[in-house]
Amino acid sequence: MINKFIECFKEALDIEKDITPETNLSELAEWDSVGYISIMSIIDDEYEVVVNASQLKNCKKIGELYELILQTKK
Repeated sequence: MINKFIECFKEALDIEKDITPETNLSELAEWDSVGYISIMSIIDDEYEVVVNASQLKNCKKIGELYELILQTKK
């Protein structure tokens, strides 16, 4: 399931390089305020979960972002 999320993440932010659950979000130039909005929209559409920008900012890695989705979905 996380692989599907990673692919959606890459597509939403137009990232071509390989990323993994261990990828640091701060190392991605595309991870900015526009990126937050894009990912918030994807999370809402794909996972029916609403997260806010401050929750996203607390995530340091792709895997943490995915865990946030799973925890919020419960």
